[in-house]
Formats: sequence, C-alpha cells, structure tokens
Amino acid sequence: MPPKRIVSHDNMEDIDSSNPSPPHTPNQHNFSQNPALHQSQHNPVNDPHVKVAASLLGVENLVSTQTLANLEKITSCLDSIEKSIHPSPLNKRSPVAAAWTSAVKDKPTHVLAQPIIRVPPPKKIINEFKPPSFVIRKTVPDSLPFFQKSPCEITKITNSVLLDIEAKTDDDVPIIIKGVATLPSGDFKFFTQSRFEAKWLLEHKHNWTHLCDPSLITPPSSFPVIVHSMPI
Repeated sequence: MPPKRIVSHDNMEDIDSSNPSPPHTPNQHNFSQNPALHQSQHNPVNDPHVKVAASLLGVENLVSTQTLANLEKITSCLDSIEKSIHPSPLNKRSPVAAAWTSAVKDKPTHVLAQPIIRVPPPKKIINEFKPPSFVIRKTVPDSLPFFQKSPCEITKITNSVLLDIEAKTDDDVPIIIKGVATLPSGDFKFFTQSRFEAKWLLEHKHNWTHLCDPSLITPPSSFPVIVHSMPI
C-alpha cells in the first residue's frame, strides 16, 4: 500500500506519515538517589559562605548586646556621679498665707511671754553707785553767787581755793571736787570722789565757800553732819 501524503492548506510542509518521528518528551530521570534537602549542597543553609556569614552575624549581635549593656552601666554611673555633684534643688513650697479669720482670733494659739517684773534694789545699793555729793545753800536770798559762771568755771575756782587752804581728809588725801550743778533754787550741788571728802567740805564750809564767791557766805554747822545718807 503506497504511503499517504498529507498536505496542509496553508502551504505548510508536507509531513510524511510513513515515518513518523517519535514524540519529543523529556527524559525521565531517577531522583531517588538525590541527598536529603538538609544535606544538599544546593541548600542555601549548607553553603560554606552562608555559614561563615551567619557566624559573623552571631558574633556581631553578641558584641552589640554586650556593648549596649556596658553603655547602660556607664550611663547609669555617670548619672549617679552627676547627681552627687549637682544635687537637684528641693521644691520649696511657698508659705501659705494665714486666713483672715485665723489672724483675728480672740484667743491666740501661741502663749504670750509674761514680762519679768524685777524688784528694784534698796536705796543703800543705789546710793553706792551714785557719785558722792553735798549741797551748799545760799544764806542771802537776793544774792547771786557765781553769777554767769559755767559749771566748769565754778569747779576750777573751787578746786583752786581748796588747794590754797590745803584741804585734806583725815588720811592726808587732797580734797577736790569732780563737778557742780546749779539747782533751780539757786543753791549748788557739789560732787566729790568719796563721802569722806563730802563730810569734810560740809563740816568746814564756812572756811572755803566765801573764798570761792564773796556772796556765798555760810555759817558753821550747828549739828553733826549725817554721813550715812551720803554714798562713799
């Protein structure tokens, strides 16, 4: 039987059906001898370069973790040192103003300190701290002894007279006056260093007063001088 020819309508090549070519199918390989996936060299995990990179990444992560831990320790130490050097100021609370009602209470909450009442010292002690003095009274009512003389001038005049008459106490101490004051009545108050000097000047007033001023005439004392009322 002669072979058949098949001619296509679109000027296609003639296909000889007498010698048909075998079908072009891929060869069927046997994969049963291939290694497991975790042992295959094509597995990216098993690549030596990948293993080296993974180990390097692990080391880097470990170093980074340790570095962060060390940095945290250093930071905490620096913070503690800074706080010890520059302590934070305490928050000062402003004092709360007292309410008006509490400020005008009839009975204050605090106890008022009672004033200490001191008993005045007796006259004997007071006289010990007073300068010794005595009073010379003028005998002529209209007289003006030491007229227009200052206390300083009267003191100088009196001491000059006492020096001339050599006025001395019983223990041979020269008598001088420390000062003089003119009283409103026109009398004179003389101040001395001790009551012994004041006693002598009162007992001998008729010997020296008229020498200080002619209008200051005093008679001798008709009674003993009371010296216990005079401070020493």
